[in-house]
Amino acid sequence: MRVIGPTGQGTGYLLDSGLLLTSAETAGATSDTAPGSVTFRFPGSDRPWQCAPIWHRYDPTLPRATRLDAALLRVLDADWDEHQDKIRALRQPPSSPLRWGRLTTRRASVPVSLTAFPGEDALVVHGTVSAESAVKSGRYRVVLPNPSSREGPETWPGVPGAAVLCHGLVLGVVADAVREPGTAWLSVMPAETLLRDSAFRATTTAGPLESAELQPVLDEGPTPAQEPEPSETDALTRWCEAPNVLSARLVVGADDDRRRRLARSLVLRMSDREWAAGCVAADADRHALGVVTDTFVPMLVVLDRADTRRALLLDLLDALARRALTGPPAPVRLLLLAPDAGQWWRWARAESPILRDLPTDTVLSLPGNEPDTPDDRQAER
Repeated sequence: MRVIGPTGQGTGYLLDSGLLLTSAETAGATSDTAPGSVTFRFPGSDRPWQCAPIWHRYDPTLPRATRLDAALLRVLDADWDEHQDKIRALRQPPSSPLRWGRLTTRRASVPVSLTAFPGEDALVVHGTVSAESAVKSGRYRVVLPNPSSREGPETWPGVPGAAVLCHGLVLGVVADAVREPGTAWLSVMPAETLLRDSAFRATTTAGPLESAELQPVLDEGPTPAQEPEPSETDALTRWCEAPNVLSARLVVGADDDRRRRLARSLVLRMSDREWAAGCVAADADRHALGVVTDTFVPMLVVLDRADTRRALLLDLLDALARRALTGPPAPVRLLLLAPDAGQWWRWARAESPILRDLPTDTVLSLPGNEPDTPDDRQAER
């Protein structure tokens, strides 16, 4: 959205519940004094919507390159609710609820995009970012192929306040934008920093941060019709939080839905504990699974119907083995789901070193499962 603040124009990103995310400078919220009037307009519309800052962070005592710079505005117009369907369709991406992301791999060039208003019309730009760029300043540095026509660096008006997106997740908000000969760059307040603020999290009712780079291969899994037994989720949580770096478990049971409910419950719990967690998507490209090798945060990967996805399982085991050998000492957990631990399980253990020497409690049989067959008992041994 094009934002018109008391000191100039910028960009904002529409959140849920009539909230607009932008930079504090764009909103004029850079001091303890009350900011002036702020309005925004939808693309292609002349109607101004009135709004007012309800949260902001801006510390002028810090260097510009490291200071916090973000604001939340609430729409004041009384007829806002009457336009919700149109408003939701205009948001990019139009997903609801909005999801927040963070960078969790060592990849040097993660693709991102944003929509900004350097002029009257919207401009969609694409760039790259790496997690390493935020180590010193606490801000992501996004590089864009949008050079300046001048000889030296120049600020890029209208771009601050834009939300940076990666695979549909909001990765952060632009604080500064500069064009130079040959390139342009953005200094971005990470969503991870924003959600660390309890007032911001409460105001936006934000969910857990998700791994942006893992989106092409992982998801939360199907929504369960009911919750699993707490004791089952608790046991797997203790397994996740054990001190060993790499560990695998197999959950077996005749009821597909019950296994999936348990897996999703664990994924949501570990996501809340700042793990990169998810289920391998049904349409995941097996060649894209290599991204898990590059993660540097604790990670839980769930593979449903592992008994029928043998090629994908081997690729996943290979990627996790490389991650354990070359990556940081953050824990990695592989949770496999299948109806039984029969012939396919013996095959997998013979094929992968990860699965050869396993503790006796590796296979968890859910209550209500059919009695073990001789093959199942041999597989567990």
